[in-house]
Amino acid sequence: MKKNNKIKKSVSVLAFLFVCAVSVILSSCSDELDIQQSYPFKVETMPVPKDIVRGQTVEIRCELKA
Repeated sequence: MKKNNKIKKSVSVLAFLFVCAVSVILSSCSDELDIQQSYPFKVETMPVPKDIVRGQTVEIRCELKA
């Protein structure tokens, strides 16, 4: 009888810990993105061709300017 009670206690403790872990994991997720809108630099790009064929290689040059 005592062994059965120990098993039930162990299972209930593990179930409680599992529920706690799942709730922490799910509550720590957020769908909102933290997007910074102001930067100390500016990105400049060269013009990119409008018509690009699949498999074609296109060069895209970017430059950061303070």
